[in-house]
Amino acid sequence: MKVIQIRTEGNHIRYYLADEEGFPVESVMKFLKFKDNTGYARNTLRMYCIHLKQYFMYLQDRKKDYAEVNLTIWRDLSPGFRILIFIRRWYRYY
Repeated sequence: MKVIQIRTEGNHIRYYLADEEGFPVESVMKFLKFKDNTGYARNTLRMYCIHLKQYFMYLQDRKKDYAEVNLTIWRDLSPGFRILIFIRRWYRYY
């Protein structure tokens, strides 16, 4: 997975998460677009994308889809996992 930076027609910098084949991860794109439309700053959107990449890679290592997450996977996260609060926001969106 890779965080991709693009420049829009309005000359704004935006980010999206691409999978191993280079295709955008649709659920992340929808989330970032929602946050962009509500006025979040560019760097905030970039950090959301980076953190989602880390989270999706964690799930990929455990061969899970984000829709399959349960308390067992949450329990296995290390206590120092910095994005726990952010992940809660992600699941509130969905």
